[in-house]
Amino acid sequence: MSKNREPATVAAVDAAALEQEALAAVAAASTPAELTALRTRYLGRKSDLKQALRNVRDRETGMTLNAVRERLEDAFARREADLDRSELDRALSSYGFDVTLPGEELPVGQLHPTTQVRRIVEDTFLGLGYEIRDDREVETVEYNFDKLAFPPTHSSRSPRDTFFLADDVVLRTETSPSQIHHLEAREPPVYMVSIGRVYR
Repeated sequence: MSKNREPATVAAVDAAALEQEALAAVAAASTPAELTALRTRYLGRKSDLKQALRNVRDRETGMTLNAVRERLEDAFARREADLDRSELDRALSSYGFDVTLPGEELPVGQLHPTTQVRRIVEDTFLGLGYEIRDDREVETVEYNFDKLAFPPTHSSRSPRDTFFLADDVVLRTETSPSQIHHLEAREPPVYMVSIGRVYR
């Protein structure tokens, strides 16, 4: 086990102040573009709230931050609907559109189902206080097999089942090596989930 362990930390964010600031900004947003920028700022993957959720170390803090995230998402959705209605009202009054005319059907894109499910699972565990770890996909044989107690003759070590990049380097066949890396860097108790690509 490594002697240089990372100290335990808690989410470095004032949840109440962040929520109050975000709600005030959402209420003041006057255009869809402005609202989109605010959504990225407060709910984006690099936002303070998202980073705090990823660094949370206890269940209570995780549930508090997750509740803030849900309330902000609801506020953004309501404000977006209000702005859309206002924009439609302005358009109808300015240009006299005939609302009985059929509209143009536009293609709608969305995230891949696997990505959608992954984000739902991650958010669920983050809300329970777990840490999400998405580790390296190129792994050593030591971490992918040896430290997980795979015997030398195990069938999974065969080149027919595993992509070898070198004699001692593979594309990971499971996310279990992340557990080893995590345990080497943390003092127990450990609450973590590893979700990511694997190769067979």
